[in-house]
Amino acid sequence: MWIALVLLAVLGAAAGAGAIVLLRHGTSNTPSGQGSSPPVSSSGPAGTLPPATLQIVDAVNQHPGPLPAGWATVTHHATGTQTAGFTLAAPVNWAQSTSGNQTYVRDPSANANILIDLTPHTYPNDMVREARYIRNQSLAHNSFPGYSQVGLQAETIRGTPGAWWKFTWIDNGVSQEAIDLLFVLHGQSYALYMTAPTSMWSQMRPIFDEEVETFLPLT
Repeated sequence: MWIALVLLAVLGAAAGAGAIVLLRHGTSNTPSGQGSSPPVSSSGPAGTLPPATLQIVDAVNQHPGPLPAGWATVTHHATGTQTAGFTLAAPVNWAQSTSGNQTYVRDPSANANILIDLTPHTYPNDMVREARYIRNQSLAHNSFPGYSQVGLQAETIRGTPGAWWKFTWIDNGVSQEAIDLLFVLHGQSYALYMTAPTSMWSQMRPIFDEEVETFLPLT
């Protein structure tokens, strides 16, 4: 009986974590476990991470150089109703998992990850409205306890009208920082969502910068 109760508690916690993502991007696909194919290693001389002064909203529009040592490319081809997929580089020890429209690339040593979400936007012609819609839906369901908005505004992303939404929230007593980049390329909706503990944000940002720099749509 005690074993059964423990299993139910674990399953309940996992369902709660999945619900946050469901509310954020309005998808019916529940995130899966860690099953994925290994990433393809990069070739050529190793590069370096972007400077710590670079902001993520600027990094997404930068041209990447050679990948840093210990990085590899993650590839997702379009499936189902998706009109395009993507490629993106990440440290080789980060774990990749895909379920439906959502691909997570997670740092196994910290509560940090980047989510590449291909769920169709509700307002594909207005990314600021889309960001506000996702925010309002999430807050209505209390998906981000202790929510505090840092910013939400229009931003040109890869030459197309996009938006960014940045905020902090509390996860099991630990302050988290998050940013969501929303845009549409080749008729495909994209959301690049990054999160890490607030205490680690400055440390993680050059990694997130490199990841969004290397992002490319895959048609």
